[in-house]
Amino acid sequence: LQRSILPDQTIAHRAQPSSALIDAARPNVSIFLSRDEIRLWPAGAVEYLAARAARVVITEGADGAVVHDRHGSHRIDPVLANPIDTTGAGDVFAAALILAMRAGEEDAERLAAACSAAAIEVVGAGVLPPLRDIQQRAALSADRAADGGSAA
Repeated sequence: LQRSILPDQTIAHRAQPSSALIDAARPNVSIFLSRDEIRLWPAGAVEYLAARAARVVITEGADGAVVHDRHGSHRIDPVLANPIDTTGAGDVFAAALILAMRAGEEDAERLAAACSAAAIEVVGAGVLPPLRDIQQRAALSADRAADGGSAA
């Protein structure tokens, strides 16, 4: 919803939220965007979406993420890792956060699970197979850390 493919086949980010994204922002919807996707947006655009949606999460790679909602915003610290391939990390982060919410986890546990899953994703090449539950992610995180990935 926030990218377009130019005639030369490069990907461009929009300078403001697309009308489709604004339409999708509803009280039961979580929106996940990367820092790159919003870097051209005018001041207040993220907060405008956050006032319409359940939350807007801006992923910032190795710098963690920021969650914006109707009550304000707060930073999510990253789980430290030695990245090999960052492909899919944002998608894994979003999926882990959604799974943790569906499992009824508290906010701090949700965010920790999402950060751990993203850290796990980047320490290996390619995309990991689906991770079914938070305990499985935690076990994998411990295994990966023992194998040379560093998890804080």
